[in-house]
Amino acid sequence: DFLIEEAMERSRQNDSKVSLIFFRIKNAKDNREDLIAEMEDVINKTVRGPEDKVVRFKKEEDIAVIAGTDRPGAMAIVKRIKDNVRIPLIFGASIYPNEATDKDELIKKAEEDLKSGKNIIIPKRILLIIDDEEDLASMLSFRLKGMGFGTVTASDGERGIELAKKNKPDLILLDLMMPNVDGFEVSKKLKKDSGTMHI
Repeated sequence: DFLIEEAMERSRQNDSKVSLIFFRIKNAKDNREDLIAEMEDVINKTVRGPEDKVVRFKKEEDIAVIAGTDRPGAMAIVKRIKDNVRIPLIFGASIYPNEATDKDELIKKAEEDLKSGKNIIIPKRILLIIDDEEDLASMLSFRLKGMGFGTVTASDGERGIELAKKNKPDLILLDLMMPNVDGFEVSKKLKKDSGTMHI
């Protein structure tokens, strides 16, 4: 409440806008502290305004962004967050003074927008391509990006394992015949690791 009031006071003095944006993990079953913390970290790294704030809201399952911007600016924040999230989110936004006359109305309208469920952020699916033929990996990456996927490439098995652990891709396209660590070994190692066995 204090942070919202402070932002609204600043907007009155500067004749500017304040956006209140709430983010929540879309699927209730994913509402685990580690995923909420990951979402909060992504939002913190994405919100850029010097006076913008990112805080936990209500039961600490929602993240609130209080930003000194109008609706197009708020949607730009949402778009930047979309490019970095790994799990589906829903969001709701309200803008002062355009859409609300006081703090309570600002919160209420952002909550209603959030609860409507119509604003969904679906992250890009990430594909890891592990292939020692760099031209082929590059061509596959180019084609898949054109279809809306995010891609990561590795030119050998060892680097592929490292990138799989770091990026947790949704799918791996894996060349089986590679020098040193071949595709069979990569697959075996990833299936033994609890962090990558689901891929």
